[in-house]
This record gives sequence, structure tokens and C-alpha cells, in this order.
Amino acid sequence: MVISEIRSLYRDDNDLFRTVIKRIYEEWDAEQEQWHLKRIEFIFEDPELPLPSDTPAVAVEQRHGWLIPPAWEFVSEVWEYERKPVSEVEYDHEGEVGMIR
Repeated sequence: MVISEIRSLYRDDNDLFRTVIKRIYEEWDAEQEQWHLKRIEFIFEDPELPLPSDTPAVAVEQRHGWLIPPAWEFVSEVWEYERKPVSEVEYDHEGEVGMIR
């Protein structure tokens, strides 16, 4: 699996600038020779805003292609990195256990 990260700038309904980080998780399908969208996460500064979604259909919409608060005005975006390899976190039940004190 790979991850892309985009830092986007929006102006909210109070005319304040807000940063939204979008993380896009994809898997390569060798048979079809194309990328498949698995998940999109949105990281907002304000904890009351929408949470990350595990369902791509919920996370994607028509306005700028992303789910954002409707009153926000898109300003700009910068790709932090594109398709960087990422591995799933796995619990190593046979490894040594360390105590934190």
C-alpha cells in the first residue's frame, strides 16, 4: 500500500485560513495495471470537524473532489509527497515485551 499526502488551504465562513491535510491510501493492481483507492483521511485543526473515513465513496465528493465543510472556500494545495510506501502496523505477539515506567 502507498500513501499520498496533500496540504490544502481553505478560507472558512469566518474568513479565517484553515489547513486540511488529506491522506490518500492506494494499492497497485498488477492485473489491471492501475491504482485502487482504499481510504482517504482528512486531518483538520478543529476537532469538531469531520473524522477520517474508511469508505472512499463517503470521503469523495464533487466539490474540488474532496469532502470539506461546504462554507469553506478552496485557496490552494501543495503535495507533501505522492505514493510513498507505507506498511500496516502489525502486532508482534512473539517479540520481546518492554515495560514502560
